[in-house]
Amino acid sequence: MFVDLVGLTDLSCRLDPDKLREVMRAYSNTVAGEIARLEGHVAKFLGDGVQAYFGWPRASEDAAEQAVRPGLAVATAVSGMWSGAG
Repeated sequence: MFVDLVGLTDLSCRLDPDKLREVMRAYSNTVAGEIARLEGHVAKFLGDGVQAYFGWPRASEDAAEQAVRPGLAVATAVSGMWSGAG
């Protein structure tokens, strides 16, 4: 699974660097938390992107489904974060 924060460029133009760092930390923690909660493994953070593996290190027949659930959870969790950011 790969997650990327849509609108980061616009957000970075509206926020001061300290607030942006705070928002990015909250975003990264939220994404990593949802991935771990749903049995995924964060492989790496790439700026505002997060790469995660499911069905790893042990293969799983439902790895694709395991990846969809945190994707939906992340979208829901992150959508509510921006109301206080600007």
